[in-house]
Amino acid sequence: MRKTLLISYTEITQIDCDDEYEAEKLMWILSPNREHHKLKHVITISVKELILVLDDDSSHSIVMADKESAARLQKTVKMILYEGRKLVSIRAQRNTVHVDIG
Repeated sequence: MRKTLLISYTEITQIDCDDEYEAEKLMWILSPNREHHKLKHVITISVKELILVLDDDSSHSIVMADKESAARLQKTVKMILYEGRKLVSIRAQRNTVHVDIG
């Protein structure tokens, strides 16, 4: 009998938002449990502010704590939209959002 070992690889990204409200908003937009209005694309406004556009063409500004967090969010969105990676889980702790990508 042959056995196959399946290894699940996930990547956890920590994204620091400007405050708790921004973190909650980001978590709501990226939530894998959303059935309607999925993320369509991201627009860079400044080094710390991004606009996330949903498929209903609504736009939502997210202000990050620093430019490194903005870059991590852009990378995460690209993995989801263009690389076909799946969002496994997302959680917020104060102004920090933890995103688990599979």
